[in-house]
Amino acid sequence: MVITTVSKAVNAGNAFKYSAINPRHEIRILILEPGTERDKIKCNLVHASLTDRPYEALSYEWGFQQEGEPEIILDGFSRRVRNNLFNALRQIRPEDGARHLWTDALCINEADGEEKGHQVQLMGEIYRNASAVLVWHGLQDDDSTTLQWNHFAVS
Repeated sequence: MVITTVSKAVNAGNAFKYSAINPRHEIRILILEPGTERDKIKCNLVHASLTDRPYEALSYEWGFQQEGEPEIILDGFSRRVRNNLFNALRQIRPEDGARHLWTDALCINEADGEEKGHQVQLMGEIYRNASAVLVWHGLQDDDSTTLQWNHFAVS
């Protein structure tokens, strides 16, 4: 993967801020750091060309925003994420090596309407350019015999 720019969070009162991208042909890739079940989830964002590979696209149901949502560490800053995303990241996090992912809630600056609009228009291409698409269905119930994951290779 060719990384064009490393995303750096800006310390504004200990709050995470996205660094600017060219939203028409550049995306952010989430680098999911290795860890075990008990470790905090740590991630970093890097900028990449839309055609860079390999990265996996993670699709999941956002679910409802709730009080007390879990936290991850994103570029050194604490960031709350919805339960479904937290559980997906915890399940796919490797114990060794990093995993390169694209997931809308973290890779798109949702507070920047212009960026969000351009990135949403690129989502079909983002998924097509991914080396695989991971679909998270949520945690399994004790009674359930269904799979939590679907994994699609992209050719």
